[in-house]
Amino acid sequence: MISGRGKTATKAFTVDGGMTVMRFQHRGQSNFIVDLLTSRGEEVGNLVNEIGTTNGSTGQYLDLGRYLFNIEADGPWSIRIEQPRPASGRALPTTASGRGHSIAGPYQGTGAGVRFELRHRGQANFIVDVLDVDGQELGNLSNEIGSFQGSQIGEVPEGVFWLRVQADGSWTVAMREV
Repeated sequence: MISGRGKTATKAFTVDGGMTVMRFQHRGQSNFIVDLLTSRGEEVGNLVNEIGTTNGSTGQYLDLGRYLFNIEADGPWSIRIEQPRPASGRALPTTASGRGHSIAGPYQGTGAGVRFELRHRGQANFIVDVLDVDGQELGNLSNEIGSFQGSQIGEVPEGVFWLRVQADGSWTVAMREV
C-alpha cells in the first residue's frame, strides 16, 4: 500500500510482469490525478483523473520492472497494488455491476462469442474494455458519454478475462455466450 497526502511523487515499487490492479482512494474536494511512470520517469499512462472523493480500481498489463506514481491531490489518498494470477474465473452467464472506475473479474471464457448487455447511469465517459488474463487489452465494448444502454457481441479468450470499466455512475454488464 502506498499512501500520502497532497501532491506527491511516490517512491519506486517493483511489479512482476502481467496483470496489475491498482485500487485507489482519495478524500478531497479538488482534482485527484494519478499518472503511472517507469522508475526512469517515462510516462506509462494516466490511471485516474477525477474531482473530489474517489474510490475505485483499474488494471492493465505491466512489464516486469520498477514504477512510481505522480499524484495530484488535495487530501489523503492511498493506492493498493495487486497482481492477481487466477487459474479460472466466474462462468458465463453472469453480470458485473459497480459504480465508478472498476476492474471486474475474473471471468471464464470458452473462446466463443459473448453478448455483452451494457448499462450506465451517469454523465461522463462510459468506457468498457476486455482484458486477457495478463491484463492485455483485447477490445473495446463501449466508449459513450452520459447514460447509455446497449449491447455488443465481443470475443473473449478461452480462459480468464477481465473487464476494465471507466464510469462516473452506476453500471452493469451482463454477459452470456452467443
